[in-house]
Amino acid sequence: MARQAVRRALGAVLTLGALAALGACGGSFGDGSLVSSVRVLSVRNTPASGSPGAPVRLELLAVDGSLPPGKRRPLQVAWLGGCHDPSGGHFFSCYPVLHEIAQGFDERVIDSPVSRFPPGVFLGLTMAEGAEPPHFDFTMPSDILSKSPRVPTEPVHAGVSYVFFAVCAGELYPRLDLTDRVPLGCRDPVSHADFGTRGFVTGFTTVYTYDGFENHTPILKDVQFGQMSMSLPCTADADCAGPSDGAFTAKCGPSSLCIPELKPCTAKSCPKFALTPLVDASSAEALPGESGTEVIWANFYTTAGAFRSPSQLVNDRNTGFLKDYSTDFKAPGTAVGLVDLWVTVNDQRGGDTWQSLQVLVDE
Repeated sequence: MARQAVRRALGAVLTLGALAALGACGGSFGDGSLVSSVRVLSVRNTPASGSPGAPVRLELLAVDGSLPPGKRRPLQVAWLGGCHDPSGGHFFSCYPVLHEIAQGFDERVIDSPVSRFPPGVFLGLTMAEGAEPPHFDFTMPSDILSKSPRVPTEPVHAGVSYVFFAVCAGELYPRLDLTDRVPLGCRDPVSHADFGTRGFVTGFTTVYTYDGFENHTPILKDVQFGQMSMSLPCTADADCAGPSDGAFTAKCGPSSLCIPELKPCTAKSCPKFALTPLVDASSAEALPGESGTEVIWANFYTTAGAFRSPSQLVNDRNTGFLKDYSTDFKAPGTAVGLVDLWVTVNDQRGGDTWQSLQVLVDE
């Protein structure tokens, strides 16, 4: 039985890592990281890998870029778990499990009581704008490793667990007719018209349980905009008078953090502001049974403006940490007010973390 999912996570060539490396070489601005709809940008596992019989918490970075800050709709979120070591290690082998879970849903999915399901199988909730990331807790089965088939070619034996999610800008409802995907739909709560992809996202996250070691979440210490820390607290604009490096001014933002104030730019050559995630070097852990350290990369997202590169390689498997893994941010051409930005940091074995930021674009 080929355990390709686990081997990809531990091997030298990783799809996401390769994409990050390609992104690091980009030299032109683009809109690949523009968030203009409901999106899921990251899932953070705590701990980053499982242990037999131990608890795991998942947090979802779900955002809605279709409306400006302060005017966004609440999002309905559903978590579906309980799929461990599926046949072949494939996520699509979990669909029968999901279909069985869906048979217990109420017509409005988030009204389904959690007590109706075994622990760690279902959670439905509503997330208001500005709320903490919705989380889902489950306990890793004690036999996750013993039930996982051993393959001579895998560098480290591992069990694999999949947890699925759905995020909806309207109302989640069961779709028992769907047997080849997450069996949920998203509709307008009044008209019952189905939402399109701009208002509905489904997906999954993978949690590996390794035999003999654990993976740890990358440590994102801070994010700098130019030379300014994006974690600087404030109670008034005067508290932010010092952080600017002269390329922009800084104000006290709605989250009581100093935020850059930028001018809109429509010229061919606009000011470019360095955005740098400060990742702790200890985040690059050794790969057991192999030479080198794990690949780490950063992704950048925004509701307006653009980045020179939407992804940057942070740590190379063979050569280590890059000296410069920042990207450049370009302001949009109109005074849109508050702009949300997100930086996610990911490693090749399922470790993810992030920081949410804001800038002000005004005349």
